[in-house]
Amino acid sequence: MAGRASGTETSGMTTMTVPQQPRLTGREAAVLDLLARGLTAAAIGRRLGISTRTVHRHQGHLYRKLGVSDRLVAVLRAQALGLLGPPAD
Repeated sequence: MAGRASGTETSGMTTMTVPQQPRLTGREAAVLDLLARGLTAAAIGRRLGISTRTVHRHQGHLYRKLGVSDRLVAVLRAQALGLLGPPAD
């Protein structure tokens, strides 16, 4: 399955393959950053000057690229992959 770590048997040792970091567009990165800040799709749309529907499309692309199905896991995965900084205080 793409985006998931897989085990490989080598000389009696199992090694893990690190998932490749996804390539995000500039707009996807902007939406991801605002998702991480807790903004709603409507608020992200207003901030970026795009429709809520377009925000949802970018979210869908992000979820697919990150191999997740919701906002929280997307943000956590992006932080783990170094796509976002640590959570703001």
